[in-house]
Amino acid sequence: LVTINITDFKRINRLFGLKIGDATLRKLGNLIKKVLGSFDAMIFNTHLDEYMVLFKGLSDYQEVVTWVNQFLKILEKPLDVLGNLLTLEVKFGIFNIEPDIYPNLTPDITIENADLALKKAKGSRRLSYVVYDMGLGQHFTWEQAMENDLINAMKNHELVMYYQPQVYNNYNRVYGLEALIRWNNPKYINESPVHFIKLAEENNLILEIGRFVIEETFKFAKEVEPYDVRISINISPVQILQSGFVNDIITAFNKYQIKKNAICMEITETFLMESYDLIINKLITLKNLGISIHLDNFGTGYSSLIYLKDLPIDGISINYEFIKNLNTDRYARAIVSKLIALATSLELEVIAEGVEDQKQSKFLQDNGCRIIQGHLISRALPKSQAMKFINDYTFKIPDLNDL
Repeated sequence: LVTINITDFKRINRLFGLKIGDATLRKLGNLIKKVLGSFDAMIFNTHLDEYMVLFKGLSDYQEVVTWVNQFLKILEKPLDVLGNLLTLEVKFGIFNIEPDIYPNLTPDITIENADLALKKAKGSRRLSYVVYDMGLGQHFTWEQAMENDLINAMKNHELVMYYQPQVYNNYNRVYGLEALIRWNNPKYINESPVHFIKLAEENNLILEIGRFVIEETFKFAKEVEPYDVRISINISPVQILQSGFVNDIITAFNKYQIKKNAICMEITETFLMESYDLIINKLITLKNLGISIHLDNFGTGYSSLIYLKDLPIDGISINYEFIKNLNTDRYARAIVSKLIALATSLELEVIAEGVEDQKQSKFLQDNGCRIIQGHLISRALPKSQAMKFINDYTFKIPDLNDL
Protein backbone atom coordinates (compact mmCIF):
# COMPACT_ATOMS: atom_id res chain seq x y z
CA LEU A 1 0.00 0.00 0.00
CA VAL A 2 1.44 3.37 -1.06
CA THR A 3 0.20 6.77 0.14
CA ILE A 4 0.94 9.78 -2.09
CA ASN A 5 0.70 13.39 -0.93
CA ILE A 6 1.39 16.78 -2.54
CA THR A 7 3.58 18.84 -0.21
CA ASP A 8 2.05 22.23 0.64
CA PHE A 9 -0.98 21.81 -1.62
CA LYS A 10 -2.70 24.68 0.23
CA ARG A 11 -0.11 27.00 -1.24
CA ILE A 12 -1.17 26.06 -4.77
CA ASN A 13 -4.78 26.89 -3.91
CA ARG A 14 -3.71 30.17 -2.33
CA LEU A 15 -1.46 31.32 -5.16
CA PHE A 16 -3.36 30.01 -8.20
CA GLY A 17 -6.93 29.59 -6.96
CA LEU A 18 -9.21 26.62 -6.36
CA LYS A 19 -9.78 25.95 -10.06
CA ILE A 20 -6.07 25.35 -10.66
CA GLY A 21 -5.87 23.39 -7.40
CA ASP A 22 -8.63 21.00 -8.49
CA ALA A 23 -7.06 20.64 -11.94
CA THR A 24 -3.72 19.83 -10.29
CA LEU A 25 -5.33 16.98 -8.32
CA ARG A 26 -6.92 15.57 -11.47
CA LYS A 27 -3.61 15.88 -13.31
CA LEU A 28 -1.79 13.97 -10.57
CA GLY A 29 -4.48 11.28 -10.45
CA ASN A 30 -4.28 10.73 -14.19
CA LEU A 31 -0.49 10.67 -14.03
CA ILE A 32 -0.58 7.99 -11.31
CA LYS A 33 -2.85 5.86 -13.53
CA LYS A 34 -0.55 6.34 -16.50
CA VAL A 35 2.64 5.45 -14.61
CA LEU A 36 0.99 2.35 -13.08
CA GLY A 37 0.88 0.92 -16.60
CA SER A 38 0.48 -2.87 -16.47
CA PHE A 39 0.61 -3.19 -12.67
CA ASP A 40 -2.35 -4.94 -11.05
CA ALA A 41 -3.30 -2.01 -8.79
CA MET A 42 -6.20 0.01 -7.41
CA ILE A 43 -6.04 3.78 -6.93
CA PHE A 44 -8.02 5.81 -4.38
CA ASN A 45 -8.33 9.53 -3.65
CA THR A 46 -8.52 9.28 0.15
CA HIS A 47 -8.21 12.96 1.05
CA LEU A 48 -8.23 16.20 -0.92
CA ASP A 49 -4.52 16.14 -1.80
CA GLU A 50 -3.76 12.49 -1.02
CA TYR A 51 -3.96 9.29 -3.05
CA MET A 52 -3.46 5.65 -2.14
CA VAL A 53 -2.39 2.84 -4.46
CA LEU A 54 -2.89 -0.81 -3.54
CA PHE A 55 -0.51 -3.05 -5.49
CA LYS A 56 -1.55 -6.71 -5.88
CA GLY A 57 0.27 -9.82 -7.07
CA LEU A 58 3.82 -8.45 -6.73
CA SER A 59 6.68 -10.92 -7.11
CA ASP A 60 9.00 -8.62 -5.14
CA TYR A 61 8.27 -5.63 -2.91
CA GLN A 62 11.25 -3.84 -4.46
CA GLU A 63 9.06 -3.34 -7.54
CA VAL A 64 7.15 -0.68 -5.61
CA VAL A 65 10.30 1.27 -4.72
CA THR A 66 11.37 1.10 -8.39
CA TRP A 67 7.93 2.42 -9.38
CA VAL A 68 8.16 5.30 -6.86
CA ASN A 69 11.60 6.30 -8.15
CA GLN A 70 10.27 6.21 -11.72
CA PHE A 71 7.38 8.44 -10.68
CA LEU A 72 9.73 10.89 -8.93
CA LYS A 73 11.83 11.11 -12.09
CA ILE A 74 8.74 12.11 -14.09
CA LEU A 75 7.80 14.74 -11.47
CA GLU A 76 11.16 16.47 -11.89
CA LYS A 77 9.66 18.15 -14.96
CA PRO A 78 6.97 20.81 -14.45
CA LEU A 79 3.37 19.74 -15.13
CA ASP A 80 1.19 21.80 -17.45
CA VAL A 81 -1.99 22.56 -15.48
CA LEU A 82 -4.38 24.73 -17.52
CA GLY A 83 -1.45 26.61 -19.01
CA ASN A 84 0.44 26.94 -15.71
CA LEU A 85 3.74 25.07 -15.34
CA LEU A 86 3.81 23.68 -11.81
CA THR A 87 6.65 21.73 -10.20
CA LEU A 88 5.08 19.42 -7.62
CA GLU A 89 6.90 18.09 -4.58
CA VAL A 90 5.28 14.75 -3.80
CA LYS A 91 5.97 12.46 -0.83
CA PHE A 92 5.33 8.72 -0.59
CA GLY A 93 4.68 6.35 2.30
CA ILE A 94 5.09 2.62 1.60
CA PHE A 95 3.81 -0.28 3.66
CA ASN A 96 4.59 -3.81 2.54
CA ILE A 97 1.64 -6.03 3.50
CA GLU A 98 3.46 -9.07 4.94
CA PRO A 99 1.19 -11.25 7.13
CA ASP A 100 4.16 -13.37 8.25
CA ILE A 101 5.77 -10.30 9.86
CA TYR A 102 2.53 -8.59 10.92
CA PRO A 103 0.15 -11.46 11.88
CA ASN A 104 -2.53 -9.18 13.37
CA LEU A 105 -2.97 -6.90 10.36
CA THR A 106 -6.34 -5.30 9.71
CA PRO A 107 -7.30 -2.85 6.95
CA ASP A 108 -7.22 0.01 9.48
CA ILE A 109 -3.74 -0.90 10.73
CA THR A 110 -2.51 -1.27 7.14
CA ILE A 111 -3.70 2.24 6.24
CA GLU A 112 -2.33 3.65 9.51
CA ASN A 113 1.13 2.15 8.86
CA ALA A 114 1.24 3.57 5.33
CA ASP A 115 0.21 6.96 6.74
CA LEU A 116 2.96 6.79 9.38
CA ALA A 117 5.54 6.17 6.64
CA LEU A 118 4.15 9.14 4.71
CA LYS A 119 4.29 11.31 7.83
CA LYS A 120 7.94 10.42 8.28
CA ALA A 121 8.68 11.32 4.65
CA LYS A 122 6.84 14.65 4.95
CA GLY A 123 8.89 15.50 8.03
CA SER A 124 12.16 15.02 6.13
CA ARG A 125 13.76 17.48 3.73
CA ARG A 126 15.98 14.74 2.33
CA LEU A 127 13.63 11.78 1.86
CA SER A 128 10.95 11.60 -0.84
CA TYR A 129 9.62 8.24 0.36
CA VAL A 130 9.77 6.08 3.47
CA VAL A 131 9.14 2.34 3.79
CA TYR A 132 7.41 1.43 7.04
CA ASP A 133 9.18 -0.78 9.57
CA MET A 134 8.47 -1.72 13.19
CA GLY A 135 10.94 0.86 14.47
CA LEU A 136 8.93 3.57 12.77
CA GLY A 137 5.81 2.37 14.54
CA GLN A 138 7.61 2.53 17.89
CA HIS A 139 8.78 6.06 17.07
CA PHE A 140 5.23 7.25 16.51
CA THR A 141 4.04 5.45 19.64
CA TRP A 142 6.56 7.63 21.49
CA GLU A 143 5.19 10.69 19.66
CA GLN A 144 1.64 9.80 20.71
CA ALA A 145 2.77 9.38 24.34
CA MET A 146 4.49 12.76 24.18
CA GLU A 147 1.34 14.35 22.79
CA ASN A 148 -0.73 13.00 25.69
CA ASP A 149 1.91 14.13 28.20
CA LEU A 150 1.98 17.57 26.61
CA ILE A 151 -1.78 17.91 27.09
CA ASN A 152 -1.31 17.04 30.76
CA ALA A 153 1.68 19.38 31.01
CA MET A 154 -0.62 22.35 30.59
CA LYS A 155 -2.95 21.09 33.31
CA ASN A 156 -0.07 20.27 35.68
CA HIS A 157 1.79 23.57 35.11
CA GLU A 158 4.90 21.78 33.82
CA LEU A 159 5.66 24.39 31.15
CA VAL A 160 7.83 27.26 32.37
CA MET A 161 9.45 30.29 30.79
CA TYR A 162 13.20 30.85 30.69
CA TYR A 163 14.90 34.03 29.51
CA GLN A 164 18.21 34.36 27.64
CA PRO A 165 19.92 37.75 27.97
CA GLN A 166 20.77 39.95 25.00
CA VAL A 167 23.40 42.62 25.69
CA TYR A 168 25.07 45.53 23.97
CA ASN A 169 28.56 44.39 23.04
CA ASN A 170 30.20 47.81 23.12
CA TYR A 171 29.34 48.69 26.70
CA ASN A 172 27.89 46.89 29.67
CA ARG A 173 24.13 47.16 29.53
CA VAL A 174 21.38 44.59 29.02
CA TYR A 175 19.37 45.19 25.86
CA GLY A 176 16.70 42.54 26.41
CA LEU A 177 15.73 38.97 27.15
CA GLU A 178 14.46 36.31 24.75
CA ALA A 179 11.59 34.31 26.24
CA LEU A 180 12.05 30.56 25.70
CA ILE A 181 9.65 27.83 26.82
CA ARG A 182 10.89 24.77 28.71
CA TRP A 183 9.15 21.54 29.75
CA ASN A 184 9.78 20.75 33.39
CA ASN A 185 9.32 16.97 33.18
CA PRO A 186 12.17 14.47 33.89
CA LYS A 187 10.87 12.17 31.14
CA TYR A 188 11.65 14.82 28.51
CA ILE A 189 14.75 16.36 30.07
CA ASN A 190 16.81 15.64 26.95
CA GLU A 191 14.15 16.60 24.41
CA SER A 192 14.74 19.80 22.47
CA PRO A 193 11.93 22.36 22.85
CA VAL A 194 11.87 22.46 19.04
CA HIS A 195 10.58 18.86 19.10
CA PHE A 196 7.59 19.37 21.39
CA ILE A 197 6.75 22.76 19.86
CA LYS A 198 6.59 21.15 16.41
CA LEU A 199 4.38 18.39 17.84
CA ALA A 200 2.15 21.03 19.44
CA GLU A 201 1.82 22.83 16.10
CA GLU A 202 0.82 19.62 14.32
CA ASN A 203 -1.89 18.87 16.88
CA ASN A 204 -3.25 22.39 17.56
CA LEU A 205 -1.90 22.36 21.11
CA ILE A 206 0.20 25.37 20.16
CA LEU A 207 -2.75 27.74 20.58
CA GLU A 208 -3.12 27.05 24.29
CA ILE A 209 0.66 27.01 24.76
CA GLY A 210 0.92 30.28 22.83
CA ARG A 211 -1.59 31.98 25.12
CA PHE A 212 0.40 30.76 28.13
CA VAL A 213 3.61 32.22 26.66
CA ILE A 214 1.93 35.56 25.92
CA GLU A 215 0.49 35.81 29.44
CA GLU A 216 3.78 34.92 31.21
CA THR A 217 5.94 37.06 28.94
CA PHE A 218 3.81 40.18 29.16
CA LYS A 219 3.57 39.81 32.93
CA PHE A 220 7.38 39.60 33.20
CA ALA A 221 7.82 42.53 30.80
CA LYS A 222 5.90 44.66 33.28
CA GLU A 223 8.15 43.50 36.14
CA VAL A 224 11.35 44.46 34.31
CA GLU A 225 9.96 47.74 33.01
CA PRO A 226 12.07 49.85 35.42
CA TYR A 227 15.25 48.34 33.92
CA ASP A 228 14.38 49.48 30.37
CA VAL A 229 14.91 46.04 28.81
CA ARG A 230 12.92 44.47 26.01
CA ILE A 231 11.35 40.99 26.12
CA SER A 232 11.40 39.04 22.85
CA ILE A 233 8.74 36.42 22.19
CA ASN A 234 8.81 33.79 19.44
CA ILE A 235 5.51 33.47 17.62
CA SER A 236 4.47 30.20 15.97
CA PRO A 237 3.21 30.43 12.37
CA VAL A 238 0.15 28.38 13.38
CA GLN A 239 -0.54 30.86 16.17
CA ILE A 240 -0.30 34.07 14.14
CA LEU A 241 -2.62 32.74 11.42
CA GLN A 242 -5.44 32.27 13.95
CA SER A 243 -8.21 34.84 13.68
CA GLY A 244 -8.03 35.77 17.39
CA PHE A 245 -4.25 36.21 17.58
CA VAL A 246 -4.12 40.00 17.32
CA ASN A 247 -6.88 40.34 19.91
CA ASP A 248 -4.92 38.08 22.33
CA ILE A 249 -1.89 40.38 22.01
CA ILE A 250 -3.95 43.57 22.40
CA THR A 251 -5.71 42.15 25.48
CA ALA A 252 -2.41 41.25 27.18
CA PHE A 253 -0.83 44.57 26.16
CA ASN A 254 -3.66 46.55 27.75
CA LYS A 255 -4.00 44.26 30.77
CA TYR A 256 -0.42 44.90 31.89
CA GLN A 257 -0.19 48.46 30.54
CA ILE A 258 2.99 47.65 28.65
CA LYS A 259 5.19 50.52 27.46
CA LYS A 260 5.69 50.87 23.74
CA ASN A 261 8.53 48.72 22.33
CA ALA A 262 8.88 46.79 25.61
CA ILE A 263 7.74 43.64 23.74
CA CYS A 264 9.38 42.35 20.58
CA MET A 265 7.71 39.68 18.42
CA GLU A 266 10.09 37.43 16.47
CA ILE A 267 8.74 36.04 13.19
CA THR A 268 10.71 33.50 11.15
CA GLU A 269 11.81 34.91 7.82
CA THR A 270 10.71 31.93 5.71
CA PHE A 271 7.19 31.90 7.15
CA LEU A 272 6.79 35.65 6.66
CA MET A 273 7.72 35.45 2.99
CA GLU A 274 5.39 32.47 2.38
CA SER A 275 2.41 34.09 4.12
CA TYR A 276 3.10 37.76 3.43
CA ASP A 277 -0.41 38.71 2.29
CA LEU A 278 -2.06 36.79 5.14
CA ILE A 279 -0.20 38.41 8.02
CA ILE A 280 1.08 41.81 6.85
CA ASN A 281 -1.99 43.68 8.14
CA LYS A 282 -1.72 41.88 11.47
CA LEU A 283 1.89 42.97 11.82
CA ILE A 284 1.02 46.57 10.94
CA THR A 285 -1.73 46.57 13.61
CA LEU A 286 0.67 45.25 16.25
CA LYS A 287 3.39 47.69 15.18
CA ASN A 288 0.95 50.59 15.62
CA LEU A 289 0.01 49.23 19.04
CA GLY A 290 3.64 49.51 20.16
CA ILE A 291 4.98 45.99 19.56
CA SER A 292 8.41 45.75 17.93
CA ILE A 293 8.73 43.24 15.08
CA HIS A 294 11.94 41.32 14.31
CA LEU A 295 12.75 38.88 11.52
CA ASP A 296 14.26 35.80 13.16
CA ASN A 297 17.00 33.66 11.56
CA PHE A 298 17.58 36.29 8.90
CA GLY A 299 19.52 35.04 5.88
CA THR A 300 18.57 31.38 6.24
CA GLY A 301 15.35 31.67 4.22
CA TYR A 302 14.60 33.38 0.94
CA SER A 303 13.41 36.87 1.77
CA SER A 304 12.77 39.23 -1.09
CA LEU A 305 14.56 42.56 -0.81
CA ILE A 306 11.57 44.17 -2.54
CA TYR A 307 9.37 43.05 0.37
CA LEU A 308 12.02 43.77 2.99
CA LYS A 309 12.02 47.53 2.47
CA ASP A 310 8.24 47.68 3.02
CA LEU A 311 7.92 45.34 5.99
CA PRO A 312 6.88 46.87 9.35
CA ILE A 313 9.97 45.48 11.10
CA ASP A 314 12.42 47.03 13.54
CA GLY A 315 15.23 44.53 13.41
CA ILE A 316 16.68 41.17 12.44
CA SER A 317 18.50 38.35 14.22
CA ILE A 318 21.39 36.52 12.59
CA ASN A 319 21.21 32.77 13.04
CA TYR A 320 23.71 30.75 15.10
CA GLU A 321 24.60 28.70 11.99
CA PHE A 322 26.36 31.77 10.56
CA ILE A 323 27.92 32.92 13.84
CA LYS A 324 29.48 29.58 14.83
CA ASN A 325 31.83 29.59 11.82
CA LEU A 326 33.03 33.18 12.08
CA ASN A 327 36.45 32.21 13.44
CA THR A 328 37.24 29.61 10.77
CA ASP A 329 35.27 30.40 7.61
CA ARG A 330 35.87 33.51 5.52
CA TYR A 331 32.61 32.92 3.67
CA ALA A 332 30.68 33.06 6.96
CA ARG A 333 32.48 36.29 7.85
CA ALA A 334 31.64 37.80 4.46
CA ILE A 335 27.96 36.81 4.72
CA VAL A 336 27.56 38.11 8.28
CA SER A 337 29.27 41.43 7.52
CA LYS A 338 26.99 41.95 4.48
CA LEU A 339 23.86 41.04 6.46
CA ILE A 340 24.81 43.58 9.12
CA ALA A 341 25.54 46.24 6.49
CA LEU A 342 22.20 45.59 4.76
CA ALA A 343 20.23 45.84 8.01
CA THR A 344 22.13 48.95 9.09
CA SER A 345 21.42 50.67 5.78
CA LEU A 346 17.70 50.00 6.38
CA GLU A 347 18.03 51.36 9.94
CA LEU A 348 17.22 47.99 11.50
CA GLU A 349 18.57 46.66 14.79
CA VAL A 350 20.78 43.58 14.48
CA ILE A 351 21.03 40.82 17.09
CA ALA A 352 23.63 38.07 16.66
CA GLU A 353 22.53 34.76 18.23
CA GLY A 354 24.76 31.95 19.45
CA VAL A 355 27.85 34.03 20.27
CA GLU A 356 30.19 31.76 22.21
CA ASP A 357 33.58 33.46 22.42
CA GLN A 358 35.26 36.86 22.58
CA LYS A 359 36.67 36.64 19.06
CA GLN A 360 33.20 36.28 17.54
CA SER A 361 31.96 39.17 19.65
CA LYS A 362 34.86 41.40 18.56
CA PHE A 363 34.24 40.64 14.87
CA LEU A 364 30.55 41.50 15.27
CA GLN A 365 31.35 44.71 17.09
CA ASP A 366 33.89 45.78 14.45
CA ASN A 367 31.27 45.18 11.73
CA GLY A 368 28.56 47.20 13.42
CA CYS A 369 26.46 44.58 15.24
CA ARG A 370 25.55 46.20 18.55
CA ILE A 371 23.63 43.40 20.28
CA ILE A 372 24.73 39.83 21.01
CA GLN A 373 23.16 36.76 22.59
CA GLY A 374 24.67 33.39 23.44
CA HIS A 375 26.65 31.36 25.94
CA LEU A 376 29.44 33.97 26.05
CA ILE A 377 26.92 36.09 27.91
CA SER A 378 24.59 33.56 29.54
CA ARG A 379 22.48 30.49 28.95
CA ALA A 380 18.69 30.80 29.24
CA LEU A 381 17.75 31.49 32.87
CA PRO A 382 14.69 30.97 35.06
CA LYS A 383 12.77 34.15 35.83
CA SER A 384 14.40 34.88 39.21
CA GLN A 385 17.92 34.33 37.86
CA ALA A 386 17.17 36.47 34.81
CA MET A 387 16.18 39.31 37.12
CA LYS A 388 19.39 38.84 39.11
CA PHE A 389 21.40 38.84 35.86
CA ILE A 390 20.00 42.27 34.95
CA ASN A 391 21.04 43.65 38.33
CA ASP A 392 24.51 42.06 38.36
CA TYR A 393 25.49 42.34 34.70
CA THR A 394 27.64 45.47 34.97
CA PHE A 395 30.03 43.62 37.25
CA LYS A 396 30.15 40.36 35.32
CA ILE A 397 31.43 41.21 31.82
CA PRO A 398 34.65 43.12 31.05
CA ASP A 399 34.49 45.99 28.58
CA LEU A 400 34.99 44.32 25.20
CA ASN A 401 36.64 47.50 23.88
CA ASP A 402 39.60 46.77 26.17
CA LEU A 403 40.12 43.22 24.88
